[in-house]
Amino acid sequence: MLLNKCPVPQWLSCVVAALGYRTYSNISVHKVVSFPETGKNVVTAVQYSKDGNFLVCGDMSGHMHIMSPDTGAILRPVKHYKRGSPAIMCMRFHPVNKYKFFVSTGNGTVYCCEANSGASQSVATETDNVTHCLDISCSGQHVITVGKDLNVRMYDSHTMTLTKIITGYVGISAPDDNLVGHALRVFGLKCHPEYDHIFITGGWDNNLKMWDSRTEEGVVGVIPGPHICGDSIDIRGSYVVSGSWVKKNSLQLWDFNTMSLVRNIKFRQKGDGEYLYCARFANDQTVLAGGSGTKSAQAINFETDEVSCSRHRNLY
Repeated sequence: MLLNKCPVPQWLSCVVAALGYRTYSNISVHKVVSFPETGKNVVTAVQYSKDGNFLVCGDMSGHMHIMSPDTGAILRPVKHYKRGSPAIMCMRFHPVNKYKFFVSTGNGTVYCCEANSGASQSVATETDNVTHCLDISCSGQHVITVGKDLNVRMYDSHTMTLTKIITGYVGISAPDDNLVGHALRVFGLKCHPEYDHIFITGGWDNNLKMWDSRTEEGVVGVIPGPHICGDSIDIRGSYVVSGSWVKKNSLQLWDFNTMSLVRNIKFRQKGDGEYLYCARFANDQTVLAGGSGTKSAQAINFETDEVSCSRHRNLY
């Protein structure tokens, strides 16, 4: 496989909001923020800007608010909300334009927003789709989406012109060759941080799919097993980490080049199961993960299985 590297932007090490702010070695409650009463105000998506100056939160009712990570104060709403707006599903900041971010929603609408002003614009409509996830290629050139209708869509990030669509698998029986699109809903999508045309997806059909957007078929590799139900795929160097919504062996480390299992990472639980919704690399030896089984977030050294820190939250 020929890989063309992207220029690497200046990333700030920020931990996903569900797992705490600052560094992975000190997961603690930085601020308790009262999210505005907006009806079904269940927070469904969070994302830091690349420089850490803004935190954007979206909820089930379709509201988005731009917040200060330092104080927890709401700085401004994102100006897109209308009565009956769909749930916010996923958000990603642009890797080059640091205050621009894209948002996918529960009715297939994709928005482009500005964190420093709160401005937003509907830039794509995917009819009859629930766009569960999106990501942006490392050069910032492509926005990629996927969700309920199984189709992978690639847009030019500047014009939001649809440049490519790869359909999911719609056969009745299992395919003879697994190098086809997904057969069930897709919830996870991660673009490679160095190679502009490579990305990985996962969902309910218990497969991670590696894609090369330069090919007609798209899928160039498969990792069988992971049952992805959230934003729980990440890539770092030669490793892929996945967090599955399963009782045990939910957190797994894979070799990116061979697509083989390196090891199961031990996620601590007390008998209720693991059931992960999110997973991220913190550094070259540590992953962050959290889910509904333990109602906890854990930072784990995947070489030793040592838990660097853990944060438990009674959600019910």
